[in-house]
Amino acid sequence: QKLVIEKKEGLRTYDFRKDSDETNQLFVDRTDSLNFDYTHEEDRYIDFNRQKLMPFQAGDRGPALATGDWNGDGQTDIFLGGSKFKKSQLLLQKDYGFEVVETPSINKDSITEIVSATMHDFNNDQSSDLFVATGGADFFGQSQPLLDALITRENDSVIIRKIPGLYDNASVVRASDIDNDNDLDLFIGNHIVTNDYGNLPNSYILINEAGNFKISTENDFQGIGMITDAVFVDIDTDNDEDILIVGEWMAPKLYINSNGVFELSEAIPDNLNGLWQSVYPFDMDADGDLDFLLGNWGLNSKLVASDSNPLRMYYSDFDNNGQTETIVAYFKNGQYFPSNNFDELSSQLVHLKKKYNTYSEFAGQDVSQIFDKETLDKSKILEVHKLESGFLKNENGRFIFEPFDQYLQMSPLLDFVSFDFNNDGLEEVLAGGNYFGVTPYHGRFDSFPGALINSNGDVTLTPSLGLDLSNKSVRHLKIITFADKPHLIVVNNNDKARVFEIKK
Repeated sequence: QKLVIEKKEGLRTYDFRKDSDETNQLFVDRTDSLNFDYTHEEDRYIDFNRQKLMPFQAGDRGPALATGDWNGDGQTDIFLGGSKFKKSQLLLQKDYGFEVVETPSINKDSITEIVSATMHDFNNDQSSDLFVATGGADFFGQSQPLLDALITRENDSVIIRKIPGLYDNASVVRASDIDNDNDLDLFIGNHIVTNDYGNLPNSYILINEAGNFKISTENDFQGIGMITDAVFVDIDTDNDEDILIVGEWMAPKLYINSNGVFELSEAIPDNLNGLWQSVYPFDMDADGDLDFLLGNWGLNSKLVASDSNPLRMYYSDFDNNGQTETIVAYFKNGQYFPSNNFDELSSQLVHLKKKYNTYSEFAGQDVSQIFDKETLDKSKILEVHKLESGFLKNENGRFIFEPFDQYLQMSPLLDFVSFDFNNDGLEEVLAGGNYFGVTPYHGRFDSFPGALINSNGDVTLTPSLGLDLSNKSVRHLKIITFADKPHLIVVNNNDKARVFEIKK
């Protein structure tokens, strides 16, 4: 049989801009005209050089974003945290735009990587302060750059007070008056233990005592998970705020505040372990109670997970050299197989080169064949049941998980923000994401262009609205007011931050 192959014109790259009337876009870029000048530069630390079998990086989770009235003029100002050896930046809102203000007291400690921050009046002196949480994954042990700090202004001076004892890789800081004493306390969520990925870090409640923060002895958040995000909200409407915490290799955890002491709720199902990246409170089904939007890893990857056959990560010292490793494994035909190929595994676990002389010997070997029973028995196993993003639907105080539309599963979702974008009297949700800190085997997640979830549940990809977030790793979305008009702040990892006017 003779086959004739002819070259024909294939599908061309789809141009979202053709759907958009540029004179009538919802989002209009005002970055340059408002002098919004901040570019985040990620440092050159690569997690895989230290721990080759990590599934993805942990040292690239910045920059931090905090908003508030720093100088007391009634305008919203913006703080953006820098990476290692890159200075943070404070932008004050003026009538003509934003003015970059030098903060030498903060930037002299430039080795610190600020990954989360919050701006409030913590010492009740009627002026805004900053609390910054640090991380970066390259510092370990009792490294001074890991210490979180309270930054206050006293007599026109900026004072930095490090919080003793908190040598952890933070991922999130959130403020709330936990004990109802009219000052703001803090939750510090920590992501990883440096050089020991898979070990669960401790997280903390810090109680505010006259502007000084002390670790709460009444709240135990030790080893609860690899935290990525958290939100305070009064879910039980008893006039104190509860907290919902999400992270990687864990299920969302809801803690109910009872007179300043948090108790783990059973309102969320146990089989929701995911690679959760973000949480945002929003009444998704418009029934009058709060649901929670959850950003997960998405379904556009080589990772596969389900309730019956979860994705696994084995954590142990597999080569008995005093250093722990992790093996990510997927289920197939009744067995678990490593997601890493032989070269990747043996680059960290050199003893495998003696066990397997050829690639064909290694091919088809499951985890129980590669490692002996004693080694696997002492391993800690972390699991993932869900990879899709979605929301926790509030059903009379208990929650069920509802996945998002397929368009929201392209990439990890890293932040949400709600607003009445289309001026219909109902709030919509804007979602941003993408993540680049993976190995070439997985390929970076860069295709999600941003999406608007409308009040009727329909999804609109935002390039048609003047906002293209593809090829950006969006860390923060924030709505502020400038000149009596709403504006959207978009903060990206290792890229320029941008501000868009929302046309109403």
